[in-house]
Amino acid sequence: MPIRITQIENSPLEAGTAECPGEPADAVVGSTDEPSIFKVEGTLHLKDAELLEGICRRVSAQTGRPVLIELNDVCFVDSDSAAVICRMKRENVVIIEGLNLFIRKVMELVDESECSGGAKCS
Repeated sequence: MPIRITQIENSPLEAGTAECPGEPADAVVGSTDEPSIFKVEGTLHLKDAELLEGICRRVSAQTGRPVLIELNDVCFVDSDSAAVICRMKRENVVIIEGLNLFIRKVMELVDESECSGGAKCS
């Protein structure tokens, strides 16, 4: 399955535009710290990870908000693409959610390998 990257819009309540029961509409204040959310699906190879990195860095720079990537529906990650995602996480470009056990283990092994190789790790 090819990669699919979809930007998920925040709900109106998260954006601060909906009314809460018992409060006037202007009492709900949205946070500018709400992350931009991207859902990633399919198989992730190096070119795909580099594309995702470019999107995440550009969106983060343009909005000044953190970027959250949901990887629930990613079925394969190779070590090169895992290295790109680990680097983005280490540099606080993205927040990662939804790793299945296999992909989590690949990411951990790549991160450990890079950290033991002299990369700046937190």
